[in-house]
This record gives sequence, structure tokens and C-alpha cells, in this order.
Amino acid sequence: MDGADEIDNDQTELKAARARLRAFAGLVAEAVESIDMPETFLEGERTCRAFATATLRLTDRPKRTSPARRDLPDCRRTRETAMIRRQFLTLTGALGLFACQKPTETAPPAPALPKRLPETGLDVPPDTVRVAIETSEGQIVLEVDGKHAPQSTANFLHYVDTHKLDAGTFYRAIRAGDAGFIQFNSGDRTYPPIPHEPTTQTGLSHVDGAISTARYAIGTASNEFTICVGDMTYLDAGGTATPDKQGYAVFGHVVSGMDIVKRILKSRLKGENLVTPVVITSAHRIT
Repeated sequence: MDGADEIDNDQTELKAARARLRAFAGLVAEAVESIDMPETFLEGERTCRAFATATLRLTDRPKRTSPARRDLPDCRRTRETAMIRRQFLTLTGALGLFACQKPTETAPPAPALPKRLPETGLDVPPDTVRVAIETSEGQIVLEVDGKHAPQSTANFLHYVDTHKLDAGTFYRAIRAGDAGFIQFNSGDRTYPPIPHEPTTQTGLSHVDGAISTARYAIGTASNEFTICVGDMTYLDAGGTATPDKQGYAVFGHVVSGMDIVKRILKSRLKGENLVTPVVITSAHRIT
């Protein structure tokens, strides 16, 4: 091998050593970023072996006597290989020190607090929830719509979850032929009233099986609820049911038990009130 070939080989090996050093530095950086990096340490070990072999070959190579050898930039090559070797040893020490550290155990994150509705402070409800109302006449299952009517749904679920509806009653019925609605409440156990959600805002309507919140003036809705039998769209916003034309707030519908609802509607009345109110034995979520 002549002198020119030796120079080319030396330069090639130096470039390869620099590349290995950069790769190894990247592995050390990855290890520092992670607690559990067994694959990184194994790859680091393989890189260390290859790097050490190449570096030692450069620094420990015996002197050559070829006339062309006098033309090699010995000082520069020696300084560069020594610098690469020092950097390699520093990185190896850093990785070894890190590998010996016992990973610290992190505490599990605290459970996220429920999001609140700004107007009332009630929990933001799920998009849909099913609630079973157990009565002395049988079970009625409702699906309430937290996506389109969050305030009304959150208010109703507040009564359900705190068992305020337990021992409430279906006590009123309004008939219009075979259609009409029945009304129930939680008795005298009430929470503060909630903002009105008109049907023009929610996109819901008083169709057959719809459940809505009863009220007097806007902003007085609390613990009174109605269930429609047949379409009662005059109760929607823009209808004739309320002087303010804002109607009542629909927030769900019956998914099973409409036969119970119709039976209650046909109960014996005194005026608009049931002679024998239908007792709610319990109300609870089922999804």
C-alpha cells in the first residue's frame, strides 16, 4: 500500500469515527430522555464496541517507514483521534452513570376534576345517559341528551344522582284526546333554578315521548318535569303554551315504558291532578 492510499484510509477511518461518535451521542441523548430504554443501552453497547475498536486502531497503529509517510499530517491526525477518543470516553461515562441510576417511581396522576357548566356549576353531562325511573306502576327508561341540552340534562341528573327524585310523584296530567302529558317532581326537595334552553337553541322538540323541564317565568325551571304522549309541538319555542313564546326545554325522550306513561295519563283525575299519585320508588342511571 503506498502513501496516498494510507492517507485515504486514514481519512476514511476518521470520518467513520466521527459518524460513530455522533450516533453514540444521539443514543446517550435518547437514554437521558427516557426512564426505560433497554434497547438503547444495548445499541449503545454495540456502538461502543465498534467505536472503540476503530479508535484504538487509529491511535495505536505502529509507525510506517514508507517514504510517503513523511507527508502524512501526523500531528493533526493525532490531535483529532485523541479528541474523538476523549469525547467517546466522556459519553461512555455519562451513559454508564445514567444506566446505573435506579429509575424514580412517579406517582400516578391525580384523577381529573369534572368539568363544570359555567352558568350553574353543575357537572358537564355526557352526550347521552339512560335513566331508569322505577314507579309503583312499572319502569320508565329515559335517554337524556347532554350534547344538545346540557343545562337541563345536568339539572335532571343532579336530582337523579342525589336521589331527590326517590319518593317523588307523578301527580298531574293534561289530556288532549289520546295525547297530552304527565308531570312529576321531587316534592319539596329542590335545587336552585337553571337557565332556560329553548327548543330553537337545542333543536329538540315536544314529540311523542319527549321529556322536558316545566317552568313559570324564564329562569325558574327546577324540579318539575313532563313527558309527552303524542306530538305536543305547541309546547316548543314559538308555540302558544307560554306568553313569552319561549316554550319549555326538551332534554330527552322515553326509550321504554311508554305503556306506563299512557297508563298514568289515563289515571282518574280531579281537575288536572291525579286522584292517586304514582310514586317514584327510585331513579338511577343505567348507562
